[in-house]
Amino acid sequence: TVAANAAVDKLRGDFGAGFDRMLLGEHTQIVQLSPVHEPVGTQRSRPTGLLLVDPNANTANLLVKGLAAQTDSYELLLLDGDGKVIRTVATFRSSPTQFDVKTIAQISLEGVTAVALQRVGDASPLLVGTVGRA
Repeated sequence: TVAANAAVDKLRGDFGAGFDRMLLGEHTQIVQLSPVHEPVGTQRSRPTGLLLVDPNANTANLLVKGLAAQTDSYELLLLDGDGKVIRTVATFRSSPTQFDVKTIAQISLEGVTAVALQRVGDASPLLVGTVGRA
């Protein structure tokens, strides 16, 4: 239908070619990133995120909402079963819109138990998600 095609075109325009295929792919691994702590002080909303991993291409899209606008750098970390960092897969600054979409060119969730997003230099994450196994 025209409406469905327009929706897919919007997804591709906003998130890049192939995003719809990754979002709806039968092998896509989806990790929901949830806040570790409740909002404090002047923080209006809790950040949230979603990591979509294509295990065949070893690529991913990270979608994050509610990070502090352009004031901090963030890093996406892959964690083992003991909560230790296996690898940092992305480092970025938040956008002014407070909605970030990042493409990760090389990622594998093999041996990964959890994914965390934290401010660069902080000791504890803002968001954490458990990696499910098929």
